Amino acid sequence: MRICHITSAHSSTDVRIFEKECTSLAKKEEYEVFLVAPGESYKKNNVNVIGIGERPEGRIKRFTGFAKKAYKAAVKVNADVYHFHDPELLQFALKFKNMGKKVIYDSHEDTVEDIKRKEYIPKPLRKIITSIFERYLNRVSSKIDAIVTVTPRIVEKYKKHNDKVYLVTNYPIVDSVCSQRDRKEDGKTRLCFAGGVNSQWSHEYILEAISDIDDVEYVFFGAASDSYIKELSQIDGWKRADYRGKVPFDVVNRELWNGDIGMALCQYVLDADRTGTLGNTKLFEMMLHQLPVIATDYSLWREIVEGENCGICVEPSNVPQIREAIKKLIQNKALANEMGKNGRKAVLEKYNWESQEKTLYIVYDNI
Repeated sequence: MRICHITSAHSSTDVRIFEKECTSLAKKEEYEVFLVAPGESYKKNNVNVIGIGERPEGRIKRFTGFAKKAYKAAVKVNADVYHFHDPELLQFALKFKNMGKKVIYDSHEDTVEDIKRKEYIPKPLRKIITSIFERYLNRVSSKIDAIVTVTPRIVEKYKKHNDKVYLVTNYPIVDSVCSQRDRKEDGKTRLCFAGGVNSQWSHEYILEAISDIDDVEYVFFGAASDSYIKELSQIDGWKRADYRGKVPFDVVNRELWNGDIGMALCQYVLDADRTGTLGNTKLFEMMLHQLPVIATDYSLWREIVEGENCGICVEPSNVPQIREAIKKLIQNKALANEMGKNGRKAVLEKYNWESQEKTLYIVYDNI
């Protein structure tokens, strides 16, 4: 069976699309896997990547001309199954259905809710655009062969329109994370974070929380705007910060192993009911690196963190709660070590991509 994944918004090396889904499917002898994506063409992990050039800067160009470019490249593949990863590509879903192809939509996020907070859309238009897109999404969803998404709340939304909806989360690939600690003890407790260095991940509240805690260092990695770093540098806790910027994966991997506490404090954004999502990997990456975690008190995350006894859940903007959680783990090393080991064990046994790969195979077997 010939399979073609398509994205006009993500890179050809996107972890969920390439490293997880395409690579997993390509392990099956009966599947020939293609990926149409921005960038250059190449072949890796038995996946045939068809590059369509660099993404244009403007959103309108990406949503229209570039999306059509991806569609035309995908048509040439003449696959049996087309697997879409971006909402702007849904305009081609029914065209492929009319060609007799099987179509899967991979919803990485709750797009309807996401539109409501798009700052580049004028507020008066957001409600109108959201309503129009939601009706369109529901119509297309009801006519395609399967929907894959990342968290239970979104699964339930799509099930109202299609009974072939599957939960395939973003749990981490455990093979890619080696375990070795080579840090020289210096008496400091290192809090660690790697990912989006922006307000979504509560860095300002973490810095405020550690401003009066001795022998603590906040080591964090990731791309950030100059304005946000300037904002953080005005906080008293900045004196205890070690911002490394964007660095290669192997460096992040090593430094996370050399940390003491993992920070996964995602701000409440889309989840008014605070259920959270399993689509974000941050919590599980920290657990995999054997770090006790201080995490957002989303109900989904709390169930995992408290159920596995691998960390402490707090409100992400509550500085006293964050400070208290940090102090608790610093003052009780035995508890922190036990939580770290529990978290890694849980990921190795349950919260890993291998568990989700099985569901992905079921999706393709069923269509």
